Amino acid sequence: MSKRQCSKTKRVVTNHVKRITLPIEMAKYQEIFDDCSAYRQWVDSMINEHPELFPDTIGFGYNLHDKRTSEKLKDVPLRRICLKTLDSKDKKQVFTIAPSFVMPYMAGYTDEVEKALF
Repeated sequence: MSKRQCSKTKRVVTNHVKRITLPIEMAKYQEIFDDCSAYRQWVDSMINEHPELFPDTIGFGYNLHDKRTSEKLKDVPLRRICLKTLDSKDKKQVFTIAPSFVMPYMAGYTDEVEKALF
């Protein structure tokens, strides 16, 4: 049997979360999604109101990266943003912006499952 390898230094073994969930109503989200300037205004207002939800380097700026849809919830498209700063490995930092009315992994709408939690 091999001897265990122990260390007193902390190691990060998981990847950082690349999803940012922001509060918004479904009707408002669908209204602003296709309008790039309105969507960017909303994200900028969220950065000002809730800076703790975003990475520290968001202050250096970001670009709207692309649009994605899920196989589970095809009627809720998602946008991704790309930060203007690179990470420690000189790679792009791309984050998915998700509305708060959908569950993680696009498993459903929060309104549909809220009563199940009680």
